[in-house]
Amino acid sequence: MTQVLVVDDSLSVRKALEIILRPHAYTVRMADSAETALVSFAEQPADLVIADVLMPGMSGFELCQQLKADPSRAHVPVVLISGIVSEEEQRRANEVGAVGLVRKPFRAEDLLPVVDAAARAAT
Repeated sequence: MTQVLVVDDSLSVRKALEIILRPHAYTVRMADSAETALVSFAEQPADLVIADVLMPGMSGFELCQQLKADPSRAHVPVVLISGIVSEEEQRRANEVGAVGLVRKPFRAEDLLPVVDAAARAAT
């Protein structure tokens, strides 16, 4: 099973992602901040990361950038989620190495194809 680390400061968003992903053979771990995610990832790496862009402290962009800067984690795909999906947000997502940017609020049919493609690319 593909292990996904879901990173969002909103419990309801983390739970919604878990509800969407679990029936599709994803094992879900959660973190409430990018900083917590980095600690969790160091203890137990994930196959895929889904992170909110706007969080207190470190942003999803910064989390992605840090993961990609470490050669031992650079291969892990990162899908970003954001309430704002503009050309600027898309450009920044590409710059930091994210494989996708999904608009919040998301629907399973919008999120799953991006996550499935990222998971396939990671294997």
